[in-house]
Amino acid sequence: MRSRKLVAGLWVLAIAFGAIGAADARMMCTKRSGVVVIRPAACKAKEQAVDLSQFGAVGPPGAVGPPGAVGPPGAVGATGPPGPLPVTLPSGKTLTGVFGMRGDAAAAGEFVEDGISFQFPLASSPTVHVIAPSATPPAGCPGTSLAPAAMPGQLCIFLGFASSNVSMFSFYSAADGGSSIFTHGAVAAIRAAGAGFYESSGTWAVTAP
Repeated sequence: MRSRKLVAGLWVLAIAFGAIGAADARMMCTKRSGVVVIRPAACKAKEQAVDLSQFGAVGPPGAVGPPGAVGPPGAVGATGPPGPLPVTLPSGKTLTGVFGMRGDAAAAGEFVEDGISFQFPLASSPTVHVIAPSATPPAGCPGTSLAPAAMPGQLCIFLGFASSNVSMFSFYSAADGGSSIFTHGAVAAIRAAGAGFYESSGTWAVTAP
């Protein structure tokens, strides 16, 4: 009988304890005599804390609140300075460009010139090839006047057009006026076959060795 009263008393205290709220941080304790008391913070010596979960007195967890708002993104940092330009064209990299020459010759033998200038010089001079409009490009020049290309160490000059009054297409080095130093580019020239209008144009490609 005493046991039933103890259980009933615990139920009453558990309900009362639940009403007080967990925020009060109180403890339900059992004395050796069986009396149940509520302590402000912790049970005294020789008292035993009552596990309220055995009586269903522990409520379900509260609902999880919504997540906080995401703040705006931070400001974009300033753009850094540009990297240094290369002293020479890196190995395997290709440069391309165009050229065009025209004139009105008073007599045969007159000529006009145009420069082929590399945006970045080469570390060593390339081998120069001139490909006529109807010629088959050599292995070192796997391209066309519409899509100029060059293998490493090659300068490929593709003639896209040459009028019938052009007797010769030539080139020379702007560095020494000869035909051996082409690290910075080349000078292209056409010569008139006779009096009258003459012209030629095309594209070029050079790849660093």
